[in-house]
Amino acid sequence: MNNLKEYIAVREQIKTGDLLQWHSHSLLGEMIRRKTRKDRPTHEILFDIDVNHSTLAVRMTETSSGDLRVFTTEALEKGTVPAFLSVRLQQFDGKVWWYPLKDEWEAARSVISRRAFDHLGIGYDYFAILKQLFNFTPKLDTKNLYCNEYCCVCWGVDLETAHNPNWLPNLGIFKKPVRIL
Repeated sequence: MNNLKEYIAVREQIKTGDLLQWHSHSLLGEMIRRKTRKDRPTHEILFDIDVNHSTLAVRMTETSSGDLRVFTTEALEKGTVPAFLSVRLQQFDGKVWWYPLKDEWEAARSVISRRAFDHLGIGYDYFAILKQLFNFTPKLDTKNLYCNEYCCVCWGVDLETAHNPNWLPNLGIFKKPVRIL
């Protein structure tokens, strides 16, 4: 079980639509990072953190108890699903960074939330992942989604600019990252 001290210190500041970047210590995580490192953009890298998975934060304040709840929504092999962020962090073997959206995205958070929930339950995009292994840039198809596609759909940004986890922070829509695990 992980110590959530870093997460708890910033939990109140995490908002819907913020990016969470995951660096797992698993073999699959290492394989993804090796592949995506080779495919990194050639333009300036704003935040040079090596990751293998991307998710969205969703903040819920209208619960039956009135407490703040922070979820992560993500595309996994079982499809796009929500999870309590604290539970996901406790179970995770690796490092996680929180990338707050820039202030000019504040008005878009409700649209991002709607898109995030509208796309829950969609299957995983294995075909697009397979295409990337052979250096083909996938075309967005919202029938199935992998982690970057899901995030891009929710933000309403072009997938071609961010088709692997390491590209998302360079969209220019985030503040400086904060390590939360």
